Amino acid sequence: KMVKSLLDTTDKLSYALDLAEIPIGVYEYSQGMDRVRYTKRLPQILGLSKSETKQLMADKALFIKRLDEIHTRPFDADEGIYQLDEHNMRYVKIEHMANGPSALGILLDITGTVLEKKRIEQERDEDILTGLLTRRAFYAQMDGLFAAPEQLQHAAMLMIDTDNLKEINDNFG
Repeated sequence: KMVKSLLDTTDKLSYALDLAEIPIGVYEYSQGMDRVRYTKRLPQILGLSKSETKQLMADKALFIKRLDEIHTRPFDADEGIYQLDEHNMRYVKIEHMANGPSALGILLDITGTVLEKKRIEQERDEDILTGLLTRRAFYAQMDGLFAAPEQLQHAAMLMIDTDNLKEINDNFG
């Protein structure tokens, strides 16, 4: 009865998260169990097929290995945000809590948020007409390069001043 109750709780949690349309998946495993308990959305977030899901969730060690692989692709590790794989621009936020022999984790698909943030940063940092960095972005990049000159190794900078550029832009775009 206890195992059935736990499984029912997982199903109820999956149902509630699906109703709320929140792209969140939850997993749990214990030291004494080989299987991983998970909500229905977790395989979707990880991009797993049915056969991959069955294999991964039946083997806790394999599941942990998959999470470890994801942790090798940090987007913002301080915030727990990782790129799901090298080929797709998909991002997840991972929260993992260990409690003695048990572990509980939450994966949140934040791909839309990350892509929107990247788009806003690009619009902020890049001139739409020329594709060149804005003054602010240029100074930020140069500050970064000057702060770590060992990474720069060799460099050259060319500056061009064009007379009457505003008049040319106003007349010809």
